[in-house]
Amino acid sequence: MPMPAVQRLLDLLGRPDVELDRVAAVIGAHLGADPGENAVAQQMDDFARELGVDATADEVIGHVFGTLGFQGNTRSYYEAENSLIQHVLVTRRGVPLTLALVAIEIGRRAGATLSPVGMPGHFLIGDGKVPTRYFDPFAGGRILDSEECREIFERLVPGQSFHPQMLRPVSPVSIGARMLQNLRVAALRQGDVSRLAAVLQLRVELPGASIEERLEYSKILGALGRFDQAAEQRDLLARLQPEQGAVHRQAAGRHRARRN
Repeated sequence: MPMPAVQRLLDLLGRPDVELDRVAAVIGAHLGADPGENAVAQQMDDFARELGVDATADEVIGHVFGTLGFQGNTRSYYEAENSLIQHVLVTRRGVPLTLALVAIEIGRRAGATLSPVGMPGHFLIGDGKVPTRYFDPFAGGRILDSEECREIFERLVPGQSFHPQMLRPVSPVSIGARMLQNLRVAALRQGDVSRLAAVLQLRVELPGASIEERLEYSKILGALGRFDQAAEQRDLLARLQPEQGAVHRQAAGRHRARRN
């Protein structure tokens, strides 16, 4: 029997050498996307095989965004499919994060070191051998320096200050959380409450999940009539937020009363 998605996701993220394509595939499969994790990994193997085992960063970027034709989906950016690796591998259209993961994972297989750079507002690819060199996955792998990255940030996130730390590689957990946030936004825009619940089910189990996210998950479970699960989340919130314990316990009681 396949490992439940939450357990499998945490297992993958806990490994020293995380395979980001498998992380993305588990998230996608949990939300109903086909094929499964192994098939996604095999597709990545096939893409990388065309490069050999000693490729440079530029060769990987050229292969992914040139030969294979991956590009940013500028026509329907906010659709959930752009954040589901299974769909991105078929359509070769996605958002910066999923496009970056495709390049990074193909690069890993081909011997090139590319890093995930989670700049707020726009996900980038870092050149692991040249610390101040980056690639924009949403612009066909365009080469950027630090100043050009700052300009993109200031255009996309006006009113906030740019810091060089924003160009540091981010952790696999941060990547998983960001992917789930993209999918959360898509579910909200589409009014898909069931998908939103599935997204939050994974998000609240990742390290760093906030009180607000758990509270949102409990409310969504209640809206779907899953009252026992909603009450369990409120019980947990009562322990995590003791100053609001009475409020959470009362809400849990109301959920349990409605199951009858």
